[in-house]
Parts: sequence; structure tokens; C-alpha cells
Amino acid sequence: MILADILKKSKQLIINKDHTYYQSKKMEGVPCEAVEELLGIKFKRRASFYYGKI
Repeated sequence: MILADILKKSKQLIINKDHTYYQSKKMEGVPCEAVEELLGIKFKRRASFYYGKI
């Protein structure tokens, strides 16, 4: 998976959990917890959000 795919799938994951404000095209960041859940790993160091062009 490339970064854009990870961010896009993470965004869809949190939208499916009723966080509909992430549906906005202007919202480019996703919570790190969504990325961790998608990848099935925990980061030792992390930011609150991951940003990238989706």
C-alpha cells in the first residue's frame, strides 16, 4: 500500500464509524488511531494526525 491508499482507507474507516465530518474534501488528515487500526500496528511515536493528499 502506498501512503495515499493508507490515508484514503483510514479516512473511510473513520467515516464508517459515524465521524461524518471527515467526508469533507477539505479534511486531508486522519487520526493516527485510524491508521494504526487499518495496518494492525501501534506506533511508538506518533502525531495526532497524518496528512497527505487524498
